[in-house]
Amino acid sequence: MTYKLPVIVTAALFTIGLQVKAQTVSTLDDLTLPGADTDYASSLPSAQPYSFQSGLVTYYGVLESWGGYGAFNYTNIVDTVTNSFTNDKAAITGSGYNSSNYGVAYLSADWPANPDKSALVVAKLEGAAAGRKVVGMYVTNSTWSIHYMNTTYENGDWYKLVVRGYLNNAQVADSVTYTLGSFATGDTV
Repeated sequence: MTYKLPVIVTAALFTIGLQVKAQTVSTLDDLTLPGADTDYASSLPSAQPYSFQSGLVTYYGVLESWGGYGAFNYTNIVDTVTNSFTNDKAAITGSGYNSSNYGVAYLSADWPANPDKSALVVAKLEGAAAGRKVVGMYVTNSTWSIHYMNTTYENGDWYKLVVRGYLNNAQVADSVTYTLGSFATGDTV
C-alpha cells in the first residue's frame, strides 16, 4: 500500500459547528470576495501571511511569492471540470455546503516525504468557542485532486485527511480521519 501525495489540494467545506452554549457556525458566507469565481489569496497585492475570520474561527494562510497559497484560503470558484493543477481552488462539488463561499486548504509539495508527520494547517477557535470541541465539518476533494487521483493512483493507494485537535497549544487525543480517496479493489474516489 502506498500513499501518493503530490501537490494535491483538498477543498474543505468549512461549515464548522462548535459545541458552545448556542451553536456557532463558520460558513465563510460572512466574508466577501472580489467577484464570482475568485478566491481571497489571489486578491492580495503581494506575497504575505494572512488570516481571515468567519464566526468564531480564525484561519491562517500565506500568499507565496510565486503566486500560490499555503494553508487556508477561501473561494467561490465553481469549476468542476478543468483537469489542471491551476484548478486548485475549486471543490469537486462546485460549492460549499449550503454556501457559495467555501474554504480550501493546501499542503506544500515537500510534505509527502514524511507522510506520518502532521502538516500543520491552523484554524483557531476564538472567543466563546475557544477551548470547545468542534462537532463537525464538511469535507470534499478539490477538482484537481479528483482528476489527479483518477489518473495516477493504483490499486492500494489512498488519500486521507486527519484532523487533530489542540487545546492550550497541546495536541489532544481526539482525531477524525476522512478518507478522500481509496483505490482498493472495488473502491472508487
